Amino acid sequence: IIFVSKNFERLLGYTEEELMGIGWWKLRSDDPNYNLKVRESVINKTIPNTSMEKIIDKHGNLHWIQWQNNFFDNDMIVGIGVDVTDKKEIEERYQHIVESASDIIFTTDSEGYFVFVNEVGARISGYSIGELLDMSFEQLVRPDHRRKVTAMYERQLRSQTEESYSEFPILTKSGIEIWVGQSARLYHDEHNPELIKGFYAICRDITERIVAEQQLKLYNQKLKL
Repeated sequence: IIFVSKNFERLLGYTEEELMGIGWWKLRSDDPNYNLKVRESVINKTIPNTSMEKIIDKHGNLHWIQWQNNFFDNDMIVGIGVDVTDKKEIEERYQHIVESASDIIFTTDSEGYFVFVNEVGARISGYSIGELLDMSFEQLVRPDHRRKVTAMYERQLRSQTEESYSEFPILTKSGIEIWVGQSARLYHDEHNPELIKGFYAICRDITERIVAEQQLKLYNQKLKL
């Protein structure tokens, strides 16, 4: 290490003198073998251009650092690190909420193809997550409802209506019909909020309610006879 910016001391608590030379490779984490492995990847220029790593500061606190590594012809490597600890912690909390939810939670691209589906979606649909990520949401909708459901989400996309709610039947992999109530929000690009990347949806099984309503409707019709 031949240069360290002043932000290092502000962020991680180490002085320039502590980090210069091989100092950084002793301090970057409490695992000397891993520190050596990363150092060798820098020397051999096999370190990725971008990476995210856990770094322990001088006071023992953990930081998540997003690295951008730039390679130059004179064997110089310039690493630029950004502290993304807050973002990482929010993502981990969000992931915990998603995976512990009882509802189907998924995101799609603007064409309706799945980008993410939680475990509940796989369990209820009968498809594996890998299978779902090769499918569009429309493929789950019961065929006689597909045109109506697709048209509704196309309108939401065109009009940039932030949120919608709809109810319709889907078919599981084994052909079982399930009615769902779905709230769908537009999914905006993180760096360009005007760019709509697709949909974020929460989907709840409402089959029991729909069946009860249908039975009540049938009962009322018989009373009128």
